[in-house]
This record gives sequence, C-alpha cells and structure tokens, in this order.
Amino acid sequence: MLNERFKIVGQYRTIVKRASGEVEIGDWINTIATALKEKVNDQFLASSDFALDSLFNGVLTPPTMYEDGIIIYDGAHWHEMNCSSSKPTATSTKITGVLTGVAGTFTDIALGCHHSGVDNDNFEIRYADPTSWNNITLAAADEITIEWTISIT
Repeated sequence: MLNERFKIVGQYRTIVKRASGEVEIGDWINTIATALKEKVNDQFLASSDFALDSLFNGVLTPPTMYEDGIIIYDGAHWHEMNCSSSKPTATSTKITGVLTGVAGTFTDIALGCHHSGVDNDNFEIRYADPTSWNNITLAAADEITIEWTISIT
C-alpha cells in the first residue's frame, strides 16, 4: 500500500537589529496560501511560471511590478524588502528579506511572486501569510530581516 504524502509547510523568522546593538528574534509558522496549492496542482495539466526568480532588490513603495519576494506593511504602505534566496535542503527554499532605513510599526507581511506594482499586497500568486504576527516598531536606524522557508514534505 502506498502511503506517501505531499505537503507544503512554511515558517518564518524575524530578526530585528536595533541601533543600540540589541537583537530580537521571533519564530512562527505560516499558512500556505490557496493560490500556491492551486498552482502546484496546475502543474499536473499545464506548464506555467510561478518561480521566485525575479526577487525584490530594494526598499521601494509601492513594491516593484512583476518582482517576487517578501513585502512588509507599516500600517500605511507596503514596502518591498531587499530579497535573496537559498536552498537549505533539496526540498526547501528560503527567501530572506532585509529592510533598513524605514521607521514605523510593521503590522503585516506577505510572500508571493509577480507583484502588481501597487501599494497593497496584490501578488499574482500569493505563496504564504503569517499565521500570527507581532507588530514590530522600528526606528530608521534599525534593521529587520525576515527569513521565510517553504518546505515540501
């Protein structure tokens, strides 16, 4: 009897480096968005591009059209994070976003590909959302790093 399962899981970590030198770390799981599950399923019937292959490379508001990665919300605007990618294992991908020079209280984040280029969390394909989020207040000299890992198990 075949008992193999295919599951997509995710987690994220926030790392805040305060100008004072203090470091704050938080780890949470996230909810995988229905759009990602649907895109994975679509691959059985047709080929389509939903790769994280054009990552955000600045700290722009609104986020750059057609780019991918992590965006963060300060209560008024969505900011793209300077993103990079890695493969910690053969079945996981980690997207790391860094934001510096922006002061505010950050109340939400999102991960996806092909952003619409408007000041909201509108991705063509939304990969994941945090299951929970603790608001983080940053001064302009602080830095936040978000590491988002999606694993296929």
